[in-house]
Amino acid sequence: MSNRNDDIYNEFDDLFFSDSDSNDENIGNITSFVDEFSNKQTDILTANDLDTRSIAPKLNIQTKDKVSLTLVGKHIVNKGEQQLKMERKGSDTPVTTKLNVTLDINALISEYPNVSIVDNYEFDYYDKAVFDAFCSLINAGNKYVTYAMIARSVIGKPSTYHPTEIAVKNVKESIQKMMKTDIRIDLSEEFNAFQNIKNRINKRGGSLFIQDRLLNIRLITAFINGKLLTVLQPVTTPALLQYASLRHQISTISNETLNTPASKNKTIIACQKFVLQRICAMKSNNLISKIILFDSIYATSSEYEEKLKKETAFRRFTKTIQNNMCLSLEHWKK
Repeated sequence: MSNRNDDIYNEFDDLFFSDSDSNDENIGNITSFVDEFSNKQTDILTANDLDTRSIAPKLNIQTKDKVSLTLVGKHIVNKGEQQLKMERKGSDTPVTTKLNVTLDINALISEYPNVSIVDNYEFDYYDKAVFDAFCSLINAGNKYVTYAMIARSVIGKPSTYHPTEIAVKNVKESIQKMMKTDIRIDLSEEFNAFQNIKNRINKRGGSLFIQDRLLNIRLITAFINGKLLTVLQPVTTPALLQYASLRHQISTISNETLNTPASKNKTIIACQKFVLQRICAMKSNNLISKIILFDSIYATSSEYEEKLKKETAFRRFTKTIQNNMCLSLEHWKK
């Protein structure tokens, strides 16, 4: 590999050059779903099209490509163009994918003046959990989703579960942030370097650029069972899902896996998402370390830097995460 200083490295680097998933049948189905995604969502829903029935996903989709994991692992929003190394190990020819992620903070505040995430506008592991839940719900056959449906899916609960108001609020703000975040992925060098990428792009008649909002969503407000609800309908295939599908770098887990006895606040959801991504990485590639440091888990939380400043608060913070991650691991072992 070349030693370009502006390249982004990630602890999952050994995984990025894998071109398959251990569950080929599920990934094949999801790839077909991605190919047909836009066609399925072209009809504009009206209030008359809406009902209360929802389909709980059996599978949780997780994108595991370098773009997705760089986005959650590094502070890159509004930091300009990033250079991601994509050449295979041992190759003397550099392959660079260019990534640019921007959030118009003023537009976010203007449209959603009560939003409380302005100081943490990065795409973090909690946002990744929300994003994956949204994609999983659409993949399950839902033509639209509600914030409550996403809040349930994030923690693997059945359709009969009623999420708390704060859980729904957290999901809503995460969605609002993603709706105002633009992503641009330049695939030009991957197209020229990798025949499989070229074949997939040609097959789809696609562009060498993927450019869109993180979530491009149509909002529809309607009375359902006497309640005024906002439902969300995807307009285009989410950019991260498009890219992961091209690379065949998607993992699937049972949605019940998310239904652990651990606490379900934003911090614990983010930590659990990080640990699950690491476990999926371990299963896909024997070169990935089987050790997960608690320090790396703590750092996934948006509260981490603030907690570090206060010894007592940090000690309480780390103990809570340790206890809840151990509960999750015991649940997964069983």
